[in-house]
Amino acid sequence: MQNPITIVSHDLGTLVGYAYAPLWPDEVLGLGGTASFFLPIAEQMLSEVAESVTVRAVEDSGHWMAEEQPEKLLERLREWFQETGG
Repeated sequence: MQNPITIVSHDLGTLVGYAYAPLWPDEVLGLGGTASFFLPIAEQMLSEVAESVTVRAVEDSGHWMAEEQPEKLLERLREWFQETGG
């Protein structure tokens, strides 16, 4: 049986991620805008709670990726789902 896939953006990951870390699956996607503080620390931070971490940038975006670059955000999600079979 395959673990469910969790999508973590810095919006939620920072706020609730560590509190629910034991519930996280092995495979995690971290998304961050290129104008965000999250990207440089994402892999290290997420590796503390997941075994397999993929970090992707959403270009020309800051904290509010879904509002600032919705198409680019969806593109990153689609790419990851295709790569992982999710």
